[in-house]
Amino acid sequence: MTRTEPRRRGVLWTPENRWTTAGLLLVVTLLAFENMGVATAMPTMVADLDGGELYSWPFTAHLVASVAATVLSGRVCDRRGPTLSLLVGPWIFLAGLVAAGAAPTMEVLLVGRALQGFGSGVLMVATSLLVALTYDDRERPVMYAAFAAAWVLPAVVGPSIAGLVTETAGWRWVFLGLVPLMPLGMGLLVPVVRRLPAHVPDPAARRAGIVAAVTVA
Repeated sequence: MTRTEPRRRGVLWTPENRWTTAGLLLVVTLLAFENMGVATAMPTMVADLDGGELYSWPFTAHLVASVAATVLSGRVCDRRGPTLSLLVGPWIFLAGLVAAGAAPTMEVLLVGRALQGFGSGVLMVATSLLVALTYDDRERPVMYAAFAAAWVLPAVVGPSIAGLVTETAGWRWVFLGLVPLMPLGMGLLVPVVRRLPAHVPDPAARRAGIVAAVTVA
């Protein structure tokens, strides 16, 4: 008689994975919300800071910084693994939230949005690599599908939530309201990062450079 292993249910929420899954999905959802949901509050922000001539730049600054950071984070992850990006990226994103939420001028808001974009680019590469290193072949497709859902949900409900927050609490809380959540996501991932094996770079792998990152941006 042939014995088969019992089928595991909820591969992402098993005891060994649940905190990693929770931390990753929380971080990705926050990145997606700031990337998509903030558009609803933008007219109010721009009007309050008297920055109509720079209306498109909060989006542009976020996008350019994100593209450049994605390339640079890929290079760092190739050479050192995801640990550095996972530890530094959230702080950059968090600094962007605080800068944008407390911005007294349009220029400071742009700095905050650029920091958010840079932190997002750093983290998106590192979180994807963390999935590859932490989950097995059966679990990875499910986790990447969960990542996709974490981007879709803010795209659907994010604008409505941002609009409600802007009308009730003020546009600054579209940023500041997320500040307590990012350290929570970071705290969930730190133990996982510490358990990662030492990274051995592949000498044959192609490396993206700073010139390439700036050119793409």
